[in-house]
Amino acid sequence: MTYNYYTISYGNPDGTWNLTVTAYDDLGNSGSASENITVNIPLNVYYTASFSSPIANLSYRRGENVRISIEVSQGGVAVQNAEVSFNSPKGERVLLNEIAPGAYSAKHTLEWDDPSGVWCISAEAKKTTENKAGGSWIPIKIEPATLEVNLLSPTRRTFNVEDSVEPETKMKKTKKGKVNLKQPILGREDRLFEQSIIYATSDEGIANHNHRLKRCMNGFCTTRGRLR
Repeated sequence: MTYNYYTISYGNPDGTWNLTVTAYDDLGNSGSASENITVNIPLNVYYTASFSSPIANLSYRRGENVRISIEVSQGGVAVQNAEVSFNSPKGERVLLNEIAPGAYSAKHTLEWDDPSGVWCISAEAKKTTENKAGGSWIPIKIEPATLEVNLLSPTRRTFNVEDSVEPETKMKKTKKGKVNLKQPILGREDRLFEQSIIYATSDEGIANHNHRLKRCMNGFCTTRGRLR
């Protein structure tokens, strides 16, 4: 039997939640179970937490910075010296700094392996000495990072049969832009790119040779193939 838990914060929405658990075995079989629960507003919610950034439903790519800024007040009066935090896409608790009375902010960098899709930023503000709290949440979208690919070699464009062709590419992750390749280039986080696939096809469509880039260092990858 496996146990895990999720701590409901003051920034989470109240109402009906649907909990779904899915399990997989080594053979790829799966099963799931779901249940509805009710989340109520606690009695010690006194603070109003309002997001000034980011704007709801904006899209960010992995590797980009997200500025999270929250204003905390009680009855229109700024709340100072509160403990304000939010949950990262992986569920880690991150503290915000107070930059002005009642204004809290932090810069969060999206990691290369953060889950893509909708990220509901849940923020809460607490003062344990006064037993008061409050929170809020907004959704934004996380999109996969793109790769910038430059073909460094071969520099010449004419080859004969039995010539050796040694493609070399330079690859790096970018925050914006597109990759003009039809095949995927695989990498892990911001480490070295370990593998890529180059497809070479003749104009007549009778030659189709696939070569994997294996010798990689600092984003540079090469391989060698012979035309036949």
